[in-house]
Amino acid sequence: MQTLTILAAEDGELNPLLPHPIELVLSLVVFGILFFAVKKYVVPSFEKTFAERTTAIEGGLAAAETKQAEADAKLAELDRQLAEARHEAARIREEAREQGATIVTEMRDQAQAEHTRIVEAGKAQIEAERQQAVTSLRAEVGSLATGRARPLLGGRRGAPGAGPGPAAHPRGPGRARSAARHREAPAQAPGAAP
Repeated sequence: MQTLTILAAEDGELNPLLPHPIELVLSLVVFGILFFAVKKYVVPSFEKTFAERTTAIEGGLAAAETKQAEADAKLAELDRQLAEARHEAARIREEAREQGATIVTEMRDQAQAEHTRIVEAGKAQIEAERQQAVTSLRAEVGSLATGRARPLLGGRRGAPGAGPGPAAHPRGPGRARSAARHREAPAQAPGAAP
């Protein structure tokens, strides 16, 4: 390749690979003007845009941190309120359970008192009916004994209140006893069986 460059230089023709010195100078001057223009006008606007963008991002980050802190504070407040609500609900449930147990105990006591009252009333009623039955039976036994004793005592003469003897009845001694029973029926207690 060096041989070609040397040959081109010897011929007096321009080498396309080597620029002319004027082109080099002009290129350097244009580059300097462009560099100065870019540095003077373009770079400051880029710097301004970058600064504004940096400020906006930093402000956005600060605002985001503030919002995050507020959200964390609200979340902590909501957690505290939720814990208080759960505690209150547990307290209300416990009170309701205690009130329910108290009501059940009161109802049980009332039922027991009602049961005792009903049992006592039943016992008193049974005792009254027993006394009435005993009185009724005594009266009935007394009237039966009197009714049975009259025919027997009626056979003796001179016995007080004795009626005619069994033989005096026209149909025989069995009919005399039956007739004596019918005469004593009004003397028996009402509702008593013969």
